[in-house]
Amino acid sequence: MSLTIRHKARVSLAAAAVLYSTALNAAGQEPLNSLVKKEYPAVVETLKALVNIESGSRDKPGLDQLATLIADRLAALGGKIETYLPNATDTYPLYDTPKDIGRVVIARFVGTGQRKIMLLAHMDTVYQHGALAQRPFRIDGRRAYGPGIADDKGGVAVILHTLALLKDLNFRDYAALKKDVLWAGNGKYAELWDKNTWREFCDTSEEERLAMSQRLAELGL
Repeated sequence: MSLTIRHKARVSLAAAAVLYSTALNAAGQEPLNSLVKKEYPAVVETLKALVNIESGSRDKPGLDQLATLIADRLAALGGKIETYLPNATDTYPLYDTPKDIGRVVIARFVGTGQRKIMLLAHMDTVYQHGALAQRPFRIDGRRAYGPGIADDKGGVAVILHTLALLKDLNFRDYAALKKDVLWAGNGKYAELWDKNTWREFCDTSEEERLAMSQRLAELGL
């Protein structure tokens, strides 16, 4: 798997312009595009550090190591860090969900504005432990290669450096999220739910699953 790093870094980081381009112009600061270009080498180094930690969905030690790295980076940017292991009421296990799953890392930033922003990515990859030795991180022209580089370690790197740009610009025109939220999705459809809604869904879904299993048993299937 490869990632076109220059395009990914510049376009994704430039999305922050929606938040503070007006403030930049008013203050006569350096254009955002120029700042993003300067951030490019640091994004590549972060991407390399993330890829060099193997974090397959069943690689609990690797996931824990990656969670620690990301939590430390977010804390250095000023976030209030919370990590926890999801319990049964926080998860809806599928047929291939590992028994031991990785920690969730939450960083909360409190600003002085009204708009609420959530940046979201996942740390696990589909690769088995040992894949890194066969597919080490490398750069070939404008492309970077390595396990999980596009799904989703590139996303993690972009989030970290978007926050770094916001900090460097002293941008605080945002508010904190007041509730714990999660991304509930199926295919191309997705919604943001609060934790209570998610737990109600899980309880209802489990009841429906048990009822269906019982009915299939009655039919001898």
